[in-house]
Amino acid sequence: IKMIGGTTFYNAVAYSESAEYGYKYAEILENIVIPEGVREIGQSAFEGCLSLKSITLNKDLVRIHNSAFNLLVSSKIARATVNLEDCTKLEYIGNYAFQGCAGIETLELPASVTSIGEYAFAYTQAQNKFLETAAKATEEKDRYWIHGDLLLLAYVADGQTAIHIPDGVKIIAGGAFCGWDSVDIPADTSNLLPSGVSKY
Repeated sequence: IKMIGGTTFYNAVAYSESAEYGYKYAEILENIVIPEGVREIGQSAFEGCLSLKSITLNKDLVRIHNSAFNLLVSSKIARATVNLEDCTKLEYIGNYAFQGCAGIETLELPASVTSIGEYAFAYTQAQNKFLETAAKATEEKDRYWIHGDLLLLAYVADGQTAIHIPDGVKIIAGGAFCGWDSVDIPADTSNLLPSGVSKY
């Protein structure tokens, strides 16, 4: 297998659609192991699989498309963990690719990544920890979530009208400067979620 196509294991039931529009057992998938040789994971391939606990990726992956593992559905998220550190060929991570994979506590990206879409890691513990710290930061340099030469996200304070890109940044992720000054950051990062969003 070289590619897992779009919506292959899509959970239609999570979106109140008839089950036959998605993968029959998507509701009970708990662990995913992407086998060696797979280079691409298509759009929404595992979207809505809210029972996921772990996602194991391989070293051959090059592209992870939009919403491939989007687990934020109707104000519910999953506790899925994922490690990208060993994906040394990975170049592209699409919009919302890992949104709602709340079990991602830290983010280690390989140097091979050259493009990250908007909200790729929204509603993860890693992003919430950054936002909580950045909201209290007194220096602008501490309001940037940077990994290597990638700027993943910035906390733009209310009233801040200028942004200075830190030295060494070569790639700015999609949505990096979207109005985070208005985000209600939970005091308890284990909660992860703004009001109205619940753990699945």
